[in-house]
Amino acid sequence: MRLDEYTIDGESVITSVEGYYDKNAVGETESGTLAMTDNRLVFIHNKGALDISLGGVNALEYRKPEYPGDYLGGGLLAASLAVGVFSMGTILDHPLTEIAPILGVLFAVVGVVLIAVGYFRKGAKMTLHTGNTSFEFISKDESLQDVARALRAYE
Repeated sequence: MRLDEYTIDGESVITSVEGYYDKNAVGETESGTLAMTDNRLVFIHNKGALDISLGGVNALEYRKPEYPGDYLGGGLLAASLAVGVFSMGTILDHPLTEIAPILGVLFAVVGVVLIAVGYFRKGAKMTLHTGNTSFEFISKDESLQDVARALRAYE
């Protein structure tokens, strides 16, 4: 679906950006176009559209593009576990220490993957709160800020 197919005749688009809608804030995202019109916020994606009345928005949170801390914390934890497992494998004299190098490499790989995924998930985030639910949108650059400014100007 395209934005021009969804908007009503005479409805003007104030601003629009390419971004992602994070359904449950755990990574289930849909890519599409987020647009603000005269009276609503519309997110158009492959499967359909999400329509939010501007009058129903109670609060707005905007965060500039940043590295997601959860990925950094997870990556550093996995790297610490890798060092700990390697150290235990060389210090202790136990039959299980034979698998320490394998576990150490596994934790190291997990740590590197988490840090890399976090780098690619870096982006601006805007959360809209309505009376019933919250909507989280993510953009890879600062263009989401234009929507946040337009929403603030609407008030």
